[in-house]
Amino acid sequence: MMLYFLLLSIFFVTSNAVMDLGAPGYTCDPSLMAPSAVKPTNVHAVRPADINLVMAMGDSLTAGYCTDDTSGCHLEYRGLSFGGGGDRGLDNHITISRKTQAELSQIAIEYQQAEKAIEQSGDFDTTDDFTLVVQPWFANATLPYFANGTVNRAWWAVDCYHFSSYGHALLSSWYWKNLLQPVGDKISNANLTVPALPLACPDPSCPYIRTTKNSMNCQQFNGTCVSNGGSCTTGAQCCGGLCFNLQCM
Repeated sequence: MMLYFLLLSIFFVTSNAVMDLGAPGYTCDPSLMAPSAVKPTNVHAVRPADINLVMAMGDSLTAGYCTDDTSGCHLEYRGLSFGGGGDRGLDNHITISRKTQAELSQIAIEYQQAEKAIEQSGDFDTTDDFTLVVQPWFANATLPYFANGTVNRAWWAVDCYHFSSYGHALLSSWYWKNLLQPVGDKISNANLTVPALPLACPDPSCPYIRTTKNSMNCQQFNGTCVSNGGSCTTGAQCCGGLCFNLQCM
């Protein structure tokens, strides 16, 4: 009986380690995924294809620790991390290129509220070369359970704490979706039982990584806004964001 249990455990761990998640054939309108004609100098007008370098700061989860280990945890697999990896190609792996439970939950809530307050303060919207945007997809996420209530073990690495390759790829699919959603309309309850497939494409009316400013008025960044003195019906049509008496101010 003991031998059977051990063999079952070894088989389970091995099969979990090789499972991954890709998005083969992912396509969007070429005009949406093309880089800007002129290299942008404004952070609110950055297209996905304008990005040349992706960096991530965090803990062992961000570093992809244990992600592809088959027995024990020994290495970091940073190239598979949901937030900063770029290994294996999109067809095979999706990336962006102990206190009590109650106390931990309260700390997490307070941290999320503090992040949002910083975003809404405007302190990081005073220049055109830097901004801060909260991606809240994980805040109220549905944990990866099967319909029968059991945990989807493929989601986790062999230590049952860090994310597996599959887990990182699934997280990245929701992260990407959040990046392309406007501030104020970003989902905060990702369903982590399934990946966010098909992968999202940029909004044709605002094909940029979404920020607080381009979420309020994107036309001022894509060259279609109405200058002061021109006719308008809403502030979103005006380069300055204000429409008064059907005239941009």
